[in-house]
Amino acid sequence: MRAFSCFLLSFLLLISNPFSSKNIMRTNEETDSTSISKSFPLMGEDNEVLEKRTVNSETYQLEDGSYECIIYSENKYFLDDNSLQKIDNTICAIDSDNSQYLYTNKANIWSVYFSKSIDDTILIQSPDASLSISFDSKSNFELIPKGDKRINEIGGCSLYGDSSIMYSNILPSTHFVYTVINTGIKEYIVLENEPIYPDFHFRFKCNDSRLSFYNEENGIMVLRDSKGKDHFYIDNLFVIDSNGNVFDCAQNSIKQIDDSTFDYCIDLSSLQHIEQSITYPIVIDPSIMVTGSSSTYDSYVSSKNPTSNYYTNNYLRTGRDDDYHIRRSYIKFDIPSSLAYENISNAYINIKYYSGIAPTSVSVKRVTGSWSSSSITWNNKPGFTNEYASTLSLYSNNWYRANVTNMIKRWIYDGYTNYGFLLIDSTESGTNHWTTFYSSDAPSPNKPELHINYTTTRDARLIGVTVSGHDHYTCLSNSVVYISNCSIGSVYTHSGAFTSSQVNNYLDYNQNCLFASRSHGGEIIEGGVHKGTKIILNDSTPEIAYKSTEIYSDFSNMNLIIFIGCNTAKGSTNLPSVCVNHNAKTAVGFTESIDCDIANAWTELFFEYLSNDYTVQGACSTLASFAVYSGGNLDKYRIYGYNYTKIK
Repeated sequence: MRAFSCFLLSFLLLISNPFSSKNIMRTNEETDSTSISKSFPLMGEDNEVLEKRTVNSETYQLEDGSYECIIYSENKYFLDDNSLQKIDNTICAIDSDNSQYLYTNKANIWSVYFSKSIDDTILIQSPDASLSISFDSKSNFELIPKGDKRINEIGGCSLYGDSSIMYSNILPSTHFVYTVINTGIKEYIVLENEPIYPDFHFRFKCNDSRLSFYNEENGIMVLRDSKGKDHFYIDNLFVIDSNGNVFDCAQNSIKQIDDSTFDYCIDLSSLQHIEQSITYPIVIDPSIMVTGSSSTYDSYVSSKNPTSNYYTNNYLRTGRDDDYHIRRSYIKFDIPSSLAYENISNAYINIKYYSGIAPTSVSVKRVTGSWSSSSITWNNKPGFTNEYASTLSLYSNNWYRANVTNMIKRWIYDGYTNYGFLLIDSTESGTNHWTTFYSSDAPSPNKPELHINYTTTRDARLIGVTVSGHDHYTCLSNSVVYISNCSIGSVYTHSGAFTSSQVNNYLDYNQNCLFASRSHGGEIIEGGVHKGTKIILNDSTPEIAYKSTEIYSDFSNMNLIIFIGCNTAKGSTNLPSVCVNHNAKTAVGFTESIDCDIANAWTELFFEYLSNDYTVQGACSTLASFAVYSGGNLDKYRIYGYNYTKIK
């Protein structure tokens, strides 16, 4: 029996400029799509902070004054007339008697139009290029918005929904289903039975004769202009049958007819020699589908198909089964740069379970190498680390959650490159231990999300400890003007003697983002062994001190803690190191005895530099280059946590 398949043809856009107008009018039809955030009762439109919105994130203010940033694995908004508009891939009717086209996608930076004509059946229009597609068909086909519920899904490909449209019976028992996604359209040719024709042809027509197709070494066909800019991609093909079996034997070719017209052919003859039987109905899916402008980052890999890519699949997979053998999934989120200045308290991934074993044995781990969702395969997958790995647990209604707070802090505060997350099952043996999740290609509200909780506390607390007649306060008082210029709400200064509980309360006060002490300090020695460090709080006997060995509070609200005193950062277990271990972003101290008067002058300059947009590292290193401060051992600083914190 001759085997055949259908194919999935992908067109993706390199898009950078917003539309200024449309020459085809749309109806006022509203979409019923729902943001995934509405699945969680914490969020709502009323408390979204619109000025914090980005193309791929939303931020909400919570009842306690903190914030939650929800980051999506693909763009949710596009820039139009200098404002962010919500992407809506719903296919709606065109309200115009003058257009040959009947349907279009509702809102995106690019548009696709559908007609019932054999000529110029589909038009894809980006801000600076367009491509029309014509069918090679002689039958009386039917155009069906949303598609046909009887052909809902085949092999993991979603073929029905608000963002889909079907050309039914384009050939005998053959249907074309187009699904609009954020970065282009996916075209599925669904074959219900074994075909009776040897190939199928499309005609591509470009709006600009300077556009030409190029065959890349990896088999992708690229429509490129004379300046080398890529506009549309046509991807490699592979077959997926009803049982989810994958075959990468489909062949395609392209031939130029004239300056702007090309013939694209699907060769079916190579499918006759597949050894494994195919279960109809079937589709063909591409192995690569992305452009350089895509911000969608998720895919899975299969040890059974080590060179195949599953970027366009609606699902992510883990564990092991007969169809894929070992399955691992990769996902990445673009984190807004503004979060580098905030106090992150919690972060977690939400991902929705679809089928298989409940994913309580699936771990989320930090990926350590680069990868692309459009080209990642089993053979080229990057490595990962077990550091800060966490396990998925049930959160609500098939949504599973994993805590990734420390991984996020690594990326934001420690300068680690964000290569994303790996989802991997602890069991990768046997053939019935597997789990399937919804991917970013799944319909909303099923797409994965990254949630980051943070505060924007902006008060500062300064203590100048009066000990043995030394003036540790004036330098802090003189620094208030600089600190106030750092977008700090209130600066509180205190002088005199202190108790340990007072200092701890100042540090642990949720509205504070900066704490500075100017005092005497020292090392804690017990039995001749270093135990920690301290700041000395008064002249009484016995001595009262704030000790690193007695810190138990959470300092996640603190951007910067600095102990300007002798030996405060000496040894391995010291005041700044313990503060960072208790979630402070950055903490600073000194490893030697420092000169008191020189330290006072250093303090004022340090805060002046911060007010001039220096990082903590930049201010410390610049001051260390001055001979006067090295003479007072102020060059013997140590920074723990994130070196590049800015207060301004």
